[in-house]
Amino acid sequence: MLIQIEHAPDIIREAATSTLGVLALMVLVIATVVLIFFRGEGNRVKIPVFVMLFAGVLAFGYAIQDKAGSEVSAQEPSSAAALDAGSLTGEGEEPAPVRRGKPIRTQESNGYLVALDGCKRSGRDVTCSFLITNKEPDRQLWFNLSNTRFVDPTGNEYAGEMGQLGRQAGSGSVYNNLITDIPLRANVTFPAVPSGLRQMAVLELAFGEFTMQMRDIPVR
Repeated sequence: MLIQIEHAPDIIREAATSTLGVLALMVLVIATVVLIFFRGEGNRVKIPVFVMLFAGVLAFGYAIQDKAGSEVSAQEPSSAAALDAGSLTGEGEEPAPVRRGKPIRTQESNGYLVALDGCKRSGRDVTCSFLITNKEPDRQLWFNLSNTRFVDPTGNEYAGEMGQLGRQAGSGSVYNNLITDIPLRANVTFPAVPSGLRQMAVLELAFGEFTMQMRDIPVR
């Protein structure tokens, strides 16, 4: 009993933080009550009283433990639901990089890098799409659509009509300011292309005072 009294401060401190601490404190209280109120009684009285009190403590402790377990179980689905919601919304994750297909041709000239994505048919029109990157300080680029052309394997020539350079779109020619090392999407459309044409012998893109030629371009 003296050992229990010596450790009473530690038991009380533990009771404030855990269920087992509460049980230890209740056992200490029971032992103290039996000692004080039944000191003069014989064991035939002390033992039954202690057993009844101890059984009450065990029942109370079981109820506390069961309630704590229920609260933990109720919180776990909420945590799982929060994780699922985070997975669905993408919260806490790095944004996925934007992917695009590998260019079929690349060419660099006058400090510009062109990556041709391909040429696709829509009806009788064929549109060639590409990314163009300025490798020098910021500057303006003139995309000459009228002088942009392709030649088929039998020698027929087709001129560009409509086109786009970034958000600048039109016919004849378009201008835009290109920032260093930032690719800009562009395209040019060739009208009235025969349906049987499947390949360009050469595609020539006209930019201001220079041109870029790419050979053997498939038409899909």
